[in-house]
Amino acid sequence: MEAFKERLLLEYRELHYRRAKLGDFIKNNPKFKELTNEMQTWMSKQLEAMTDYESCLKARCNVIISHEEIDDYDNPSEIVSDKRLRISIDNLLQKVKSLPGSRERSLTITKLQEAIMWLGMDLKRLNPDGDPYKNSKDASNEIVDPTADGLKF
Repeated sequence: MEAFKERLLLEYRELHYRRAKLGDFIKNNPKFKELTNEMQTWMSKQLEAMTDYESCLKARCNVIISHEEIDDYDNPSEIVSDKRLRISIDNLLQKVKSLPGSRERSLTITKLQEAIMWLGMDLKRLNPDGDPYKNSKDASNEIVDPTADGLKF
C-alpha cells in the first residue's frame, strides 16, 4: 500500500478510536455531568466535529483503498513488519537527535541505530538472495548505497 494510503488509514483509525473514547465519556462517565455546562457544550461540539471528520476519512478510505490492501496492511508479512519497525525506530531516532546532547541520549541514539541494524539483518535472513547493497561488496568503487528503505540514520 502506498504511503499516503497508509497515512489516511492510520489517521482514520486513530480518529475513530479517539471519537469512540470521547463519546463513551460523554454518554457513560458520571464525571461528564460534573463539568460546567460550557465544557459539556464544547465537548459535545468536539464529538460532533470528530464524527463528521471521521465520516469524511472513512469515505475517502472506501474510495481509494481496497479491502485487499487493508487486509495486507493489517496482516503484514515479516518483511513488511521489519520495514515498518525500522521506519518507526528511525523516526524516534530523529526525535532523539533533535534534543540537546547528553551521554544518555548518545547511548539512546546508538541503541536505536543498533535496533535498525538488527532489523536490517533480519531482512537479510528473510530474503537471502536479494541484496540491496550490491555496490558495498566491491571495494574498488566509491559508491555508497543509501539504506534500502530510505532511512535517515
